[in-house]
Amino acid sequence: MIPSYKEESWQTQHYHLRRFNEVSTLLTLWEKSSKGGHILDVGCGRGIYQKSFGRSIYLGCDIDRQNLKRAVKRPNVKYVCADANHLPFKDNSFDLVQCSEVLEHLDSPLEATKEIVRVSKKLIVLTFPDERVMERFGKKSPAHVSKVQGQWIENALKNCRCRIISYNILYFFLPCETLDSLKIPTTRTFLRIANTVSRYLSLSFLNRLAITKTHVLMLVKQI
Repeated sequence: MIPSYKEESWQTQHYHLRRFNEVSTLLTLWEKSSKGGHILDVGCGRGIYQKSFGRSIYLGCDIDRQNLKRAVKRPNVKYVCADANHLPFKDNSFDLVQCSEVLEHLDSPLEATKEIVRVSKKLIVLTFPDERVMERFGKKSPAHVSKVQGQWIENALKNCRCRIISYNILYFFLPCETLDSLKIPTTRTFLRIANTVSRYLSLSFLNRLAITKTHVLMLVKQI
């Protein structure tokens, strides 16, 4: 279980865990190939991604001081309270900057993205949800104040002078609220089967079937 989500339903934990595993794999592979470096985790929450690094120096920043007080402490790990739209770091300060499930919570996600690119020497990892289908059914997270999806990605990359080197989409087929209301133990098995089957379906079919999606991108900064 991810500590940050321990109070949520197991269905919600499942959604977050899939994204966490996807990002952790990217970060771990990067560290192995690069032999480590200086990492910035923007909107780090309780610092769950610091476990993805062994030899790197990890700095987590978050605007919520309560999150930082409860964040996991260990050697090579530090935290600072900071606003994603105004990062208090010099240009090109970090070998890799990662920002997971944060942009949709901001009034100005493009400004935050520009800041993330500014402080990165080269690489950026971003994730954000695409909930357009859920919205058709009247489902929307009140904490998500911005839409970060589709055309936004292309416009942001043009403005920020980045190109994509890795891009994956995680597809989810039922909203957590639906599964919670069913209260059927076998829905755990259903989710596992759905995730396995999704690997063999066409993208056009997945796009029609999925209730929500999570975009996972690794970007390289164009100098």
